[in-house]
Amino acid sequence: MRAQSTKYDTEFRLAVSWRSGNRSGTLRLDDHGKPFRITADTAADQTCIAMKDRTIYWMMPAASSTCPEER
Repeated sequence: MRAQSTKYDTEFRLAVSWRSGNRSGTLRLDDHGKPFRITADTAADQTCIAMKDRTIYWMMPAASSTCPEER
């Protein structure tokens, strides 16, 4: 995987599903419990990711009332 951002500051974690014979699982990859962070190559727009219908994610301006509150 190669992560790159030209416009946004982005945080992410990876979830890798695996299977070997009758065993399977999900390996979660992050930065010591925190998301990886990619900083934009240029001035970044502040955005958030919100969930819709429990499965669909979309990005919007951080000032949007739909953005989840930080915990």
